[in-house]
Amino acid sequence: MKQIFLLLVLFPLVASVQSDKLRLSLDDCIAITRRQSIDAAVALGELRSAYWQWRSYRADLLPEVSLSGSSGSGNHFMSLPVTVTLSQPLFSVNHLKWNCRIEPLRYREAQARFLTETEQVAMQAISLNFSLLLAG
Repeated sequence: MKQIFLLLVLFPLVASVQSDKLRLSLDDCIAITRRQSIDAAVALGELRSAYWQWRSYRADLLPEVSLSGSSGSGNHFMSLPVTVTLSQPLFSVNHLKWNCRIEPLRYREAQARFLTETEQVAMQAISLNFSLLLAG
């Protein structure tokens, strides 16, 4: 029963593949490869990761407000209902200064790596296209 099911499912697929021929120009082949290849998807994922790391860095530059409250029963009253504090570490590494230098370089490096990897995908598509042309 399983063999009949597989034959009924796979036969139309095999018949359609054998009867249809796809003709692509070199530009179409490169465009499809850049959209659908695994290497291009990996390169795009790495670029997106670098982009969101860049966005996280930019968000760290924004001012931050944090609110906290104290719990006690309704019988206790505080003489200062609101306090404002400023926290700035003076004797530690200035992470903001280092991130301002490093993060733009990391993002530019990720963009350059993406362009290099997509060009390598295109070169591989060209090589395979001409190999197929010479073999046929």
